[in-house]
Amino acid sequence: MAKTCLATSPEEIDWESATSYLLLNPRRPQTISMDLKAFPELPGHIWLQSSGSLSGQKIKLAALSKEALLISAHHVCDFVQIEKGQNYLLSLPFFHVGGLAVWARSFVRGFNVERFFCEKWDPRAFIQELEEKQIHWTSLVPTQLYDLCLLSKEAPSSLRGVFVGGGALSKVLFQKACDLKWPLLPTYGLTEGASQVAVLRTLQNFPWGEVLPHWQVQIREQEIFLKGPSLLTGFMEVSEEQCRYFPRNQEWWATGDIGELQGRQLKVKGRRKNLFKVGGEFVSEDDLNQILQNLLVERKRPLLARVIVTSSERLGYQVDLVLHSSLVSEKSWILSEWTKRTMPYEKIRHIYEIKSWPETSLRKVKSEDLKALLGIKG
Repeated sequence: MAKTCLATSPEEIDWESATSYLLLNPRRPQTISMDLKAFPELPGHIWLQSSGSLSGQKIKLAALSKEALLISAHHVCDFVQIEKGQNYLLSLPFFHVGGLAVWARSFVRGFNVERFFCEKWDPRAFIQELEEKQIHWTSLVPTQLYDLCLLSKEAPSSLRGVFVGGGALSKVLFQKACDLKWPLLPTYGLTEGASQVAVLRTLQNFPWGEVLPHWQVQIREQEIFLKGPSLLTGFMEVSEEQCRYFPRNQEWWATGDIGELQGRQLKVKGRRKNLFKVGGEFVSEDDLNQILQNLLVERKRPLLARVIVTSSERLGYQVDLVLHSSLVSEKSWILSEWTKRTMPYEKIRHIYEIKSWPETSLRKVKSEDLKALLGIKG
């Protein structure tokens, strides 16, 4: 009988055995205990918490076969030409699919993984490690990339590529990083697809990414659907009361993301759930946050602001702004520039000011976390 073990480090994973592993975010609700005996018998799998799946006292875990992860790893390495003997600096946690995928690529290609240890993210220390260890590849989220760009330092000459995922990347930030010779590779991926689906190679093609060879993509009523060998086997919902497993019964996976497809070129527009009607007009919360990110990058201010869409008795929904207290002095400038770059129905109706900024382990900020902090429902 294949067993499932709790893994706390990547070195514990045997990629060739039938043993299955559970990887957990230490910041999960401690009231939820994991009874490994309740897990279904799925030989050779890795269980990962699905990104954005934490809801109250319930966790969603995706079951990815090792084969699915290694197939993805082969295709990513071939696509961008990661070679044996090269060095990869990893700052992402291994319990996240973006971090785990790097270890899978290291297993299939034989490159060296250097872990970036820093209690609090430090862009200067990160660049120093890139230089000292002659790093060829690394992964970042947009907020980390922005912090690096604020230093106005050119990328180390050894660097071949920087995967950027875990959030939307604005064209202004992409251009700024390219001006500093950072070899960016913005990606679209998801936990349920064992990491990457599409990669954008050049600024000229923005925002169209090239779909990796092992994926088939369809657009149905604007939503992105995926089919391929790196899809999850199933998922499990875990709460204080029970564990319920749901096998994937369909060949095509509905991602919940909206986009466009031209041949093998994919443009991702954001999450379907982040599309709202404001006064009868469709508004994308993701698009509005792209505009806000552009403003902050141009102003060289930290990315400590976010647009949220909230319920409105009069309009159905309305656009609000959440500002960290350190950006309050920029309020008038932001509102002035916002008016120039948005439609009248996208007007900011209310501004919230907060002193703490809730970030995930990947330094992402979720609208639902901000709403919970502010006591906003809907």
